[in-house]
Amino acid sequence: LVLLPGAFAGLGFDANYTYTNSREVVSESEDGVAQRDAPFQRQSPSLANIALTYDLGPVSARAAWAYQGANIISYGDGSPTPSGDTYFYAHSQFDASVIVDATSRIQFQLQALNINNAVFGLFTGPTRPDSAIQREYYGRTFYFGTNAKF
Repeated sequence: LVLLPGAFAGLGFDANYTYTNSREVVSESEDGVAQRDAPFQRQSPSLANIALTYDLGPVSARAAWAYQGANIISYGDGSPTPSGDTYFYAHSQFDASVIVDATSRIQFQLQALNINNAVFGLFTGPTRPDSAIQREYYGRTFYFGTNAKF
């Protein structure tokens, strides 16, 4: 948005969304007679991200949200029971970073990852994310560093 006046000229944004609907035939029995259509393994039907950026002078910053929809990890019998298909939870995460050039040779960096402490885990599906197999929270991660050029 370089057309904005003064310090606002460093503002920018980035956004995208991807939708996929790929399927495969899965055998539900040892003899391969019983079959059904199912989503591809580890292919999320929805991916999205939105970021607010700032790049002007010595400052470069980014605040971003990323989303990955629930996706199948292994096939079961296709039912919403414990013997059904296993899915990764949908994941929605916020991250941010700031880089400041203090001089032409020294740079300071600060990063904050998983600010919202998003859940990772597995459930049996296809439509019952309350059928948790595993739920993990990794907390927030903060990095601070310097870069010096010699």
